[in-house]
Amino acid sequence: MMLARKILSECMGLRKGERVLVVSDEAHRVLAEDLEREAGSMGSGEVFWLEDRPVEALPKSLAARLEGADIVLTPIDDHEEEFPFRSALIEMATKRGRIGHMLGITEDDYPAIAGADYLPMAERTDRVAEILARARRAEVHGRAGTALTMELGGWQRLSASSTGLLHERGAFGNLPAGEAAIAPLEGTTEWRIVFDRNIANVGLLHEPVEVDVKGGRVQGIEGGEEAERLRFILERAPKGDNIAELGIGTNDTASLQGSILVEEKALGPIHIGLGDNSHLGGTVEAGVHLDGIIMEPTVIIDGRTLLDGGVLRLEEFGGEDYSQLQPTYNNYMEKLEACPSTPLKKVWRCHAGRHHETSVGDERTARLAGEGWGAFEARAGLGEIAIKIGRPEGEVRKIARVMEAYEIARTY
Repeated sequence: MMLARKILSECMGLRKGERVLVVSDEAHRVLAEDLEREAGSMGSGEVFWLEDRPVEALPKSLAARLEGADIVLTPIDDHEEEFPFRSALIEMATKRGRIGHMLGITEDDYPAIAGADYLPMAERTDRVAEILARARRAEVHGRAGTALTMELGGWQRLSASSTGLLHERGAFGNLPAGEAAIAPLEGTTEWRIVFDRNIANVGLLHEPVEVDVKGGRVQGIEGGEEAERLRFILERAPKGDNIAELGIGTNDTASLQGSILVEEKALGPIHIGLGDNSHLGGTVEAGVHLDGIIMEPTVIIDGRTLLDGGVLRLEEFGGEDYSQLQPTYNNYMEKLEACPSTPLKKVWRCHAGRHHETSVGDERTARLAGEGWGAFEARAGLGEIAIKIGRPEGEVRKIARVMEAYEIARTY
């Protein structure tokens, strides 16, 4: 029950009177029923049991229940054939409420949820996500021979920040949490991936799996039995050979205990995703998405080292200086969200319903912008905006320039 309480209160931000729907199966009965009972203490809880697996499409009876759910949790077994079902589930759940996705979770994974210190982890995750979103180019190296280059676009698409704090309508995230991820621009990834730990739907590796990459596509797969299994999965999925994701774990309580669900969140390794990237803002729908772990990685972002042999080097990425730029007014544009006294965020939702957001600038700038974002809805001079929000004109200038950098405003 303690785990259920932490999930609902801390991760999902359960409020009095909210309705919780747990989508689960027999393998997860104990956790599902704990979540149902805990939800009932503040509102209402219900379990929808999946029986005939794999599920290929969203059942009408489940769709009806999703319409009334504020919070959806999915402790279910992982079936690779269910990717379309899960995408439809996420899309519908986030129209009204929020969802904590718990695909393939086992008791061994619980400590990565129960032991996480979410506020520091969220700050670390958001920082890495901002670095990835800002980046134009990444180089990736691993101890087993990974050598990759990829183009990230420099704000052409947003990164995903899985902080484990899913308190607002439309929010989606995995539990356990702790990951920043981005979809490389299609067709730009080159050279070689060597997975040397774990691959989703393949399992722990007895020997490395080497994947040759050209033009953002898998060209060949070499290794033992696990390589054969990966090849079999990708051959059955149209566009499954796409290089879909660069993911960096940020959860310092996640351990290397065999579950891909936890290992991809661990602070130190990284993962490369293959197949579908539409949930990350990409253009490839493949019907499958597989993450593979790379140990002791070095990740270089626009010439600066973000990870050095698995050690996170955030100190390499200082704040940006906007003081030399002279905007005169801004237009409010789409993809802004803020409430009084909360940070301004750029928000993006993909067709699969997943909800991604990036705070605009550093924490202080984002909070100042959140306090006064309404002043940017109409064209106005910096002095006028400064008076309206009660801030010095220099601060307003920085806020305006940061908003322009995040492509949510124009300056003249």
